Amino acid sequence: MDIKEQIENGIIAHGVWKMRIRRAITSGQSDWSPEVVRQDNQCEFGQWLYGLEDKSSPFFDDVKSLHAEFHKTAAAVLAMALAGNRDKAIAALNVGGKYDTISHALSEKLMAWKRKA
Repeated sequence: MDIKEQIENGIIAHGVWKMRIRRAITSGQSDWSPEVVRQDNQCEFGQWLYGLEDKSSPFFDDVKSLHAEFHKTAAAVLAMALAGNRDKAIAALNVGGKYDTISHALSEKLMAWKRKA
């Protein structure tokens, strides 16, 4: 798989997290624990990112940092959902919320990297 496909897969996979967290908010349950979600090297994209041999892309450091922050934020929102703090979790997912902001920033940086790859 080439770099553009890997980046596209990363965009899609991280977009799915919003749906997973919304389900956790509704049900109070998740197949994922916040501790696992917090780790940015456990998802397929993170494994690819950490395993890249050529880290010279001007996008690499920003994407790595944003990706780590995304996972920390997703874990925090998931923890809120699982603890029954629905309103706080929903606020984080909504436009302008912390999750929404970091997710958007990561997606924008990934799309820019994909265009230049």
